[in-house]
Amino acid sequence: MRRIARVKKKNELAWKKKKLVPKSFLFCFSREAKRRKKKPFKMRRLSALLLLVSALFSCCDARPSPPQFDLVASVAEQQPLVRGRNKRESRLDSETNSKLRRLHLSSLLFFFFFLLTPVFPSLSPFPIIQMANDAKEERQRLIAAVVGPGGHVQTQLHRHRLSQRLSSTSTSTSSSSPTFVSSPAEFAPLVANAKPYARKHDAAVVILTMGSSEERCPFFRELDANFVKTNPADVFVFTVAGDDQSTSSLAECLATLPNFYVVDMIKHAAPLGWGTPDHLKDRRLWGGPWTEGYRQMGHWRLTKQFSLMKNLGYRYALQIDDDSLFPSPGVSENLFETMKREKLKIGGRASFPEGHNVALGLPELARYFIVSEKFEPSPLLYSHCKPPNMEGLFSDLTGKENAPGWDRWMFYGNFVIFDLEWIHEEMVQRFINLISQSGGHFRFRWNEQASLAMVWQMFVREGEYKVFKFPYVHGVVDSRLEDLQG
Repeated sequence: MRRIARVKKKNELAWKKKKLVPKSFLFCFSREAKRRKKKPFKMRRLSALLLLVSALFSCCDARPSPPQFDLVASVAEQQPLVRGRNKRESRLDSETNSKLRRLHLSSLLFFFFFLLTPVFPSLSPFPIIQMANDAKEERQRLIAAVVGPGGHVQTQLHRHRLSQRLSSTSTSTSSSSPTFVSSPAEFAPLVANAKPYARKHDAAVVILTMGSSEERCPFFRELDANFVKTNPADVFVFTVAGDDQSTSSLAECLATLPNFYVVDMIKHAAPLGWGTPDHLKDRRLWGGPWTEGYRQMGHWRLTKQFSLMKNLGYRYALQIDDDSLFPSPGVSENLFETMKREKLKIGGRASFPEGHNVALGLPELARYFIVSEKFEPSPLLYSHCKPPNMEGLFSDLTGKENAPGWDRWMFYGNFVIFDLEWIHEEMVQRFINLISQSGGHFRFRWNEQASLAMVWQMFVREGEYKVFKFPYVHGVVDSRLEDLQG
């Protein structure tokens, strides 16, 4: 019996040994071993994925939520407790766990920096991301300020940004130079006369001159005697000679004339708006032989003189040249009263066609304005076109008599009276601003003469303008201009 018991015990131990040996021997090839070997690599992939997701969230300005931290904790908790059967397995498990710990630590540090970025922007290790965040915040602010709830975001945002750029440009310009005259109090210090400026009439006479006092004093005295006495008005003589001595001598010459004011245009160029527009300073764009001063004259007359006179409180403005003469007996009719009584918007002494080579492109610009603004022009415009409709609104390139297109009929620019309330109507100003922005008046010598001719025909109807008759001489052209009346 004892022998049987010993044999039985021996066989049981042998059986157990046989059962354990294969399990230990085949451990590396078992399903459990494969699972345990793959798990560390799964952990690495998961940590790398976590790092990638964090980077993507940072680029999109997203903030990690608590579940993401739970995910990191769960990954750490689920690390396999591998108990190796031998030294090789223990070493493998130790190295894997060390790498995983370093990877998890780097992920946590990244999250730490990312969470502190909004509080301490200087700590951000990603300046580009910070810039993107700032841009996004600015975009959201603009949308909220401009559009509000709903609306066409892109269009409104573009307009807002454009207005911002324009306002910033105007602000920088105004800060570096005096602003344009907006009141009589701002204009008074610019007058060179010893007598103070004060508006006395509803009409103003505007003259640009670069001649000396010896040359122009006789003209100004004749103007006072043969025109101003019957047409009460304040007379402004703007000198563009750029010489203090000439300005002071002219002011001394006109000291006895009560309503004459001399102003140095060059000295006070900024507040009076004299100069070359910024977008037209490239001389390569200029056509023709005309000087810069001549182009500046046309620009100022078209864009600045009306605003200046209106800001000073006048209703009518007469534009004349400094070589215009009024022979005796002078002008007996009060032209300003006629303008007011007959509700005229514009009036002149003579009208005739401008040269074809100094109005190129102007009718095409007018056509663009009519189409884009859906504006119905006065029938007067098409009466000066061949054919008498929209199809006839184009430039004549031939210069031949009775050629098709716009006939370029205009008021002679040396004597024109304007109703300032009419010239400042919204649509009129919109068209004048279009001309100014196009630069054609400066580049191609449209000047104010051709430009205001188009304004006259587009915005004035029959009976709202007049060609006056009185003795008048301009330079070498005398009263025979009556033969050119249209």
